[in-house]
This record gives sequence, C-alpha cells and structure tokens, in this order.
Amino acid sequence: PAQYDPSEVDQSISFYSPESRSTITAAFQRAVQIGESYDLELIFISADGVKKWVRTIGNPEFHAGQVVRVVGNIMDISDRKRAEEEKEKLEAQLQHDRKMEVLGTLTGGIAHDYNNLASVIMGNLGLAMQEAETGTDLADFLREASRATNKVRDLTHELMALSRGGAPVKEVGSLKPLLKNSANIIPAESGILI
Repeated sequence: PAQYDPSEVDQSISFYSPESRSTITAAFQRAVQIGESYDLELIFISADGVKKWVRTIGNPEFHAGQVVRVVGNIMDISDRKRAEEEKEKLEAQLQHDRKMEVLGTLTGGIAHDYNNLASVIMGNLGLAMQEAETGTDLADFLREASRATNKVRDLTHELMALSRGGAPVKEVGSLKPLLKNSANIIPAESGILI
C-alpha cells in the first residue's frame, strides 16, 4: 500500500467538527486498508469557523491490487440540510396540530355529553329544591349540589370552547374563594389543611 503522511491526514480531518472526526477517520482508514469507498454527511468547520454540513465522498484508487490513494470530494450541502430540518419541523408541527385536532374533537364530544348530563341533574335538583322545606338539611344539601353542578356546567363550557380552538381566559385573582369552595369537597380525614 501507498504511504500516507499522517500529519497531512490529521490536518485535513481537523477541519471536521469533533463529533464528525471519528466517523471520517474510521471511513478513511477502511478506504486505505480494505479499499472501501465512503459517502458521508458530516459537519465541517470552515476556515472562518462557520459550521457547515458537507457530503464527503472518498473512493480508493488501486494499482496492482493495492490502494495507492483515496480521491475525495467535499460538497457543501448546508442549504439542503437546513431545508430538510425545516421540513421535519413543519411535519412535526403538522402531526402535533392533527393530534390536537383529534384531542379537541374528543374533548368536545365528552364535554357535550357532560353538559347534557349536568342539565338533567340541574333540572332534577331544581325540582327537588321546590319540594324541600326551606331551612332543612335537605334544602341545604340540594343547594350545595346545585352549586357544584353549576361549576361542572361552567367547566364543561370551558372545555367545549377549548375543543373549538378557543384559548382559556387567564385572570389574576385571589385564591381565597377557590380554597373556601375546595374545603367543602375535601374529606376531613384526607389530612389536607386549608
């Protein structure tokens, strides 16, 4: 086999990014030792320090069955790589949008069903409240159930708006009323202190 100046090889390999050097070194050694061609896409660092994607092709040339040299070609493919990356981002965004659309449809269907059930519960609670004597425990229980059902209905409407692409409304406010309402539905034995 032909003799190669290691310093010349090291110098040409030094232009590749650290993560690409082992790949090009191994490919070059296989080309020299067993006559294997290579066609790689690697990151190259130009003389002014700019990283570029390059396609590196190496073809061994033989004389009397021995590799006498490796003829290489390097092409700047940075524009193509950027276009591929942009295409991948757009495809990923499209996949995400499709998933969100399916999720929105599913959420909307479930929210619609909940809304129908909440309407039935609210109607029955209203009728029961008319029959309950004012000031009794039963009237108080029904009133609390009605408040909770109204909250379920409001939450369901928010889910339905979200499923149609509407964004939830964010407002600055006090947590005190929320915590007071939560105190009514947290079991005393849960150990949660409010």
